[in-house]
Amino acid sequence: HDALPILIGARRLPLPGAALLALALGGMALSQMAFGRAPVPELATLFALYLFWAALLACVGSHLADVFGRARLTRVLASAILAGALLCALAGLFQPWLQQTGWPGFPSKMGGPLGQANHFTSYLWLGLASALYLRTTAVLSGRAFWTAALLLTLSAVLAGQRSSFLYAVALIGIAVVEARMEGAPPGVRRLAMGIGLLFIFLQPISLLLPPMEGGEIGRASCR
Repeated sequence: HDALPILIGARRLPLPGAALLALALGGMALSQMAFGRAPVPELATLFALYLFWAALLACVGSHLADVFGRARLTRVLASAILAGALLCALAGLFQPWLQQTGWPGFPSKMGGPLGQANHFTSYLWLGLASALYLRTTAVLSGRAFWTAALLLTLSAVLAGQRSSFLYAVALIGIAVVEARMEGAPPGVRRLAMGIGLLFIFLQPISLLLPPMEGGEIGRASCR
């Protein structure tokens, strides 16, 4: 609902390629439902609505980039994502103790304030990618970067989701490709590989500490 006032004030409606792709996929989903080709019409409708919302966000992002500048907007978004991920990581690390004290809002499964370990893990790796960007653009100091990386990576290990391995490989792969591009920020590949190594070296901690309920790896090790 906050996106519409921003677009209403725009002189022209920006339509980036990402928004057009989302609109096309959403239209295809609705067409399948209209012609009775969707096995579950409710899921097709939900899928289309998510795509239309993604298209709206892409339009808002394009408009804000035109108004404030892409570099400035990216720094603000990365800083906000990193701050939120760090708060979630702290909440996740203290979750077992907060739950025992009866603190409201923390379920039994590892997931911090999000309540779901898979969403929690995705948010942590978004925070790591944001920290990597902020470090390569000299917004974060080296000490601040590695402190944030240690906290986020440790929380990702304790969450026990297998998707963390996929995110680690994806982060390194994107950094390697970016490092080969002209004008790539210095040290992006080295920093990404450092995060990957840190994630590997912290894996034994999940075996030394009691497995947190809800983690896929934790459940598998207890069977």
